[in-house]
Amino acid sequence: MKIVNIFQPHLYSIQYDRYPTDEYHRLFDLWMDAEYVGNYFDVAYPKMDKSFWNGHVKDAEDAAERCMNEAYDLDDYVLILRQNTVDGKWPDFDEWFKNALGGEFAGVFTQEPMKAYGEYTPSLLRFYAIRIDTNCYIITGGGIKYVHDMRDQKDLEAELRKIRDVRAFLIKEGIEEPEEINNDDE
Repeated sequence: MKIVNIFQPHLYSIQYDRYPTDEYHRLFDLWMDAEYVGNYFDVAYPKMDKSFWNGHVKDAEDAAERCMNEAYDLDDYVLILRQNTVDGKWPDFDEWFKNALGGEFAGVFTQEPMKAYGEYTPSLLRFYAIRIDTNCYIITGGGIKYVHDMRDQKDLEAELRKIRDVRAFLIKEGIEEPEEINNDDE
């Protein structure tokens, strides 16, 4: 596992040993891949929380199209957030990331688990991250969310394990502040 610079000193991403790229880029690649997203919703659409998604998507093809459009728009939005963060304007990364999970992480203020949504309401896309400091986050993973509670969706439940693993890695490495991120990509 290593930390990859996305927009230093504000946004980083974990690269797990099992993947050739970091989570930020890996997820955007998946979310913008028509074949992947189409196959994903062929399986996921029947399981979608219809009460939540009622009126927002009409079938698997519509859900896939919405997901890819949201990914392209989110890619642009992250660039706006980056520039706003650099310029001290709003919205910035602190506005985008929200406290995540509660439960075992309730009251945690160092290496705090966070989540960020795509721009659409409701949003299919999620990034999960660890907050290091003001406007400084390390993306741990993410996914397409189609149910109300991430623990009810197997692929998103795996994101909880990633958050725990990355927090343990950061604690072991003594990374509590942005200056402590040793990034080989610099």
